[in-house]
Amino acid sequence: MAAFLGNTLNVNAQDDKPLEYKALRTNTWSVYAQGGVSWATGLKFKSVNPAAGTSMAPEVGVGVNYNLRPWIRFGLNYEFSKYKREQRLENFEAVKTSFDGTASGITQNTVNNGGIAYRNLWNMYHNVDLTAEFNIMELWPNRSCNRFNLYAGTGIGMMFARGNTYTIGMGNEQWIDPNNATGNVGNWASYTWVKAENSRHNYNSVYVPMVLSAEYDVMPRLTLGVKGQYKALLSSDDFAPDGLAAAAVVVRYNFVGAKKGACAGDKLYKETLDKCNELRAEVARTREVEAESRKALDAANAENEQLKQQLRDCTKAVADCESKKTEGKGLTILFENNSSKLSDADIERLNKFAGALKADEQVTINIVGEASSEGNAAKNQVLSEKRLANVVSILAGNGVDGARIQSAKAIGDASNVSGPSHRKVEITVSR
Repeated sequence: MAAFLGNTLNVNAQDDKPLEYKALRTNTWSVYAQGGVSWATGLKFKSVNPAAGTSMAPEVGVGVNYNLRPWIRFGLNYEFSKYKREQRLENFEAVKTSFDGTASGITQNTVNNGGIAYRNLWNMYHNVDLTAEFNIMELWPNRSCNRFNLYAGTGIGMMFARGNTYTIGMGNEQWIDPNNATGNVGNWASYTWVKAENSRHNYNSVYVPMVLSAEYDVMPRLTLGVKGQYKALLSSDDFAPDGLAAAAVVVRYNFVGAKKGACAGDKLYKETLDKCNELRAEVARTREVEAESRKALDAANAENEQLKQQLRDCTKAVADCESKKTEGKGLTILFENNSSKLSDADIERLNKFAGALKADEQVTINIVGEASSEGNAAKNQVLSEKRLANVVSILAGNGVDGARIQSAKAIGDASNVSGPSHRKVEITVSR
């Protein structure tokens, strides 16, 4: 049954019409929206003891694609994101004299302490690019699942970045005052400063986008996917990274209509439903065949039981004939294979035979227990002894004097003959 279903599914898969499904991606437009996270790489402004979540930032984007053929599409894409860098300096970063910008009395004997204690960088960037993407799955044109597609591509884009840097510095400045205007001992003057500075900056850069996108057509007009991309910047700036990486989830709407054939609208679902109905009919036919086979098997089993009963009846008839043939001369009791049990019919025959022996006290009795040659010799010896003991027990129970038994021997398989005729106990009488 499982093999049949597997073959049926394979046939259905081969009967699919990939070119009709590919109509979704032939001369069609689609729009998409995406959301995910991004992070900058190779940024010259390094973070020092930053707050959690500084290295990654949310990203959103939209775009439009044109599928020229199932294996190639072009896109116009826009993404927006931002990144942050933070420096929480444990030691002051030294700065040049008079960082605070005041006109202090700087001389060759000036002494400076302190510097920059904290920096915070924010950058927001807007990316616009054109891409060409190749559908890797089209390398397998006869694949059974044409709804799954894997696109890889590249192109050219432009980044527009805007941001600011916030800096906090503090320190102390001392110098020798030649004019001793302050009247201090040794002509020393000092100045302590704290300064916060917010500087704006921007940069524009051409970049090369690299895109990998896995997508699945949930229905003709709706596609879901995941997307990874990297933008390699071609220009350098103190505040610009070497590149921007991102991972996002994509929701795409496909502009397809009835003109697109089987893949657009109800016809696609009708084809799928028809194939399901065909498969269901095949399963029903298979179940009917299985039911007929089961009936035939039941009939064969019943006939087999009848034959077994006939065999048992024939065996009993043979035993009855054998007992009549030996009546007055002796008696032979046949046993089932590997059994020492007396049947009810055999017990009745032994009872009658014992009665005849009691009526004729002039005869002596010889009894031989035997087993056929099948099986182990030691086991056959024990089996013949049990058969002999059971027969002697029946005779004794019917009042046959043991003194009249001239010999009672169990010979196992000494006759070396196979078959049911030597699974027996044979009683002979003599005067």
